[in-house]
Amino acid sequence: MKKRFLFLIVGLNLLLISSISMSIAWFIGSLRLTISDILIKIDVDADLKISAENNLEYARDSLTEDDFGEVESFVPVSSMGSENSEWINNADNTKPVFAAQYKTGFRPDPKAKVATKGFFTRRLFLFSDHHMLVTFDSEHTTITPNLRLNQAKALEKGNEKAIGDYKEVADIEIARDQITDESEKQAIYERVKNELTVKYANEIVNSLNKIEDSLRISILDYENLTHNNYTIIDPKKSEDPVVFGGRLSTSIRKDYFDYYSDYPDLKETLFGDYDFNEGYYDLPYLAPATEDMPATEGEHTCFNAGTRKGVCPLDMDELPNVVTFATEQSISPEVADVSKHPSNEQEGFLIELFPGVAHPLTLSVYLEGWDRDNVDATQEAAFDMSIHFKLYRQGDF
Repeated sequence: MKKRFLFLIVGLNLLLISSISMSIAWFIGSLRLTISDILIKIDVDADLKISAENNLEYARDSLTEDDFGEVESFVPVSSMGSENSEWINNADNTKPVFAAQYKTGFRPDPKAKVATKGFFTRRLFLFSDHHMLVTFDSEHTTITPNLRLNQAKALEKGNEKAIGDYKEVADIEIARDQITDESEKQAIYERVKNELTVKYANEIVNSLNKIEDSLRISILDYENLTHNNYTIIDPKKSEDPVVFGGRLSTSIRKDYFDYYSDYPDLKETLFGDYDFNEGYYDLPYLAPATEDMPATEGEHTCFNAGTRKGVCPLDMDELPNVVTFATEQSISPEVADVSKHPSNEQEGFLIELFPGVAHPLTLSVYLEGWDRDNVDATQEAAFDMSIHFKLYRQGDF
């Protein structure tokens, strides 16, 4: 039998709009990802077609941005709260429900609201002239940084940063070498500015090229064959799970974790989706810090900060005994691809297509805010994505 592949190719160039604050994550809402170009195309043989409408008449072998409408912007969101939720068990629901950004940590129990924008999601309909099973194609699905756009952006941002720094750096060299000639000074200014631009650009491009590390692909399908109707695919899946909780440092608190007033004490705020373990009802805290305690190592990010003087830090050693955090229920592309483990078809993504019958599914692309790679060191990055599906088996079965 000739093998047929269903390729759903999503070309996404995502650009992060500049933010004046650094190392701030999804819960702030200060960042915006915008799609500069989106191309969704499907290349198939005559047996497989796709449509943005539940009508075979409109099904064809390719779709473009005209079929999906304008995508306003991307901001980091989260799938936390999805497992066993009401919406995930309601077949009338046509799209996933994501948690929006946290805005503040002044309260002891901050809650994330439902995100109404900031991610790409679209209902699609697959059609086939034959009875077949379709799965995710892990070999052809790719997410790659757009090296050309990222290099150009890095040079632009590197030059902006160098403009603010080069005179101070050059003046040190001029004073050290006792340069008095104005033409020599200008030459030094120009050289130092160029050197700093290259240095900063090299640092920035490395961060830009990591934008895909916190990206997710999700598929909502109430008619699939696998045990879960909502599949989250983490293209960079690692052994360490993404934990939906922890301390956070917001722009309000700058280099320190957020805290709130529990008179007469100040206590660090615990964010996220967690439950108290049996027999525990209060979070564990240490004595108030007697001095500012900055992050011990690495650059400051929303997940890596310090404790402010006078604030009771959370006892992070005792915390795992007291609360249990929810974790992201994502799988790798290889697990999503049932052809990689045919002995266990209940794991991964598998749908059944019947001749001439529309099969609805909702494809979403979003940034997982609780992924520790999701900080704005990757601001203004661009990348390309291609998502593929393939024929797993043709029926009758």
